[in-house]
Amino acid sequence: MLGLGNSISSSQYPGGWTPASISGLVGWYRFNTGLQKSGGDFPSNGDGITQWDDASGQGNNATKSSNLATYDSTLKALDFQGSSDSLEIPQLELEEFGLYIRIRFTDSTINAGDVLIKDDDTANNFWRIQSATSIRIKVGGSGATNYTLHSSTTLVGNTYYTMGLERQTDGEVFSYLNGTANGSSQTIAFGGSPSRNFLIDNIKGGNNAIVSEVVIVNKSLSDGDRAELTTWMAAEIEG
Repeated sequence: MLGLGNSISSSQYPGGWTPASISGLVGWYRFNTGLQKSGGDFPSNGDGITQWDDASGQGNNATKSSNLATYDSTLKALDFQGSSDSLEIPQLELEEFGLYIRIRFTDSTINAGDVLIKDDDTANNFWRIQSATSIRIKVGGSGATNYTLHSSTTLVGNTYYTMGLERQTDGEVFSYLNGTANGSSQTIAFGGSPSRNFLIDNIKGGNNAIVSEVVIVNKSLSDGDRAELTTWMAAEIEG
């Protein structure tokens, strides 16, 4: 039987807001909810995760049959250990987008091996850590782009971060850490050959990292929704 775990409800969250309130939601992999091990039961500590249900209503469930992230029952989240652990989703092709992940690195080696989300079929689409002080992205046929973390932040192990990436209607792409933009935006023009749409089909979750929640939207977020989502992701793991 599929277990739902112990996440907070909308009635417990201030104002009753949830990510379901975001227009354009196409993927919501909610904290400690909709997780399955082989056979369909809710996982116990150390079990491999074969499915993470999409709570957006779009049916973009994240699945995998090998090289599985495991369940950490203390943190109630997925533990990605090594470069092969991942979950696969139906390929999404995004022009505008908003991607958010709640992540905690489990060791002090935080570098380009920590891929967050990518397209498994090409090398042209990824969102990853570049170093403990920077983010690197590549969207379709565009060149790779780096963002320096705001406020001279250095990522460390065993600390939760909410990381975001958004592309607006004018092509500007912003990187966010805990709701604050990292450096200046970068413009990635639409169109081109190959297309500069963002193709994603793989939640990598870093290399030696805990992931508690992932949200994917086919548009950029309003300032209000961005603030709500940042607070929501932190509240879910603390609830």
